[in-house]
Amino acid sequence: MKRTVDAALCCRGKVLLCLEEVAHSFPGELYWIPPGGKLEPGESDLVAIHREIDEELGITKAMCGEHSLTLRPYCEHRGDWYGELMVVRHFIAELDEPLPFKLLVGQRAAVWTATPPAGGLLSSFTETLMITLRLGGYLY
Repeated sequence: MKRTVDAALCCRGKVLLCLEEVAHSFPGELYWIPPGGKLEPGESDLVAIHREIDEELGITKAMCGEHSLTLRPYCEHRGDWYGELMVVRHFIAELDEPLPFKLLVGQRAAVWTATPPAGGLLSSFTETLMITLRLGGYLY
């Protein structure tokens, strides 16, 4: 069983989504997804999501402190995706202002958005995330 984490970073009615090729996609097929990834051995969920945000966007824990980023769990789900049992822990953070970021590992683009951007596909999870954030008042 693999454990993964991702984070909905929300600010002023928008969420930060990254455009990238995902493991289950066809070569060259790009998806809009929140930052995140697999846990390393011995890593906690919270440590993993901070590492992933740093690796993918260059947003460090120190920057998070400066910008009042507090990641808190908002749900977990389990499923069998592509022959692998997965547990996904989702985090959410409400920011006072958008954090500056730079594209690092595997990112083609990243954008603060309230609606799904053009130029890539949406996974069913991303669609569900956007609906959940809108219902929760995080997106306008």
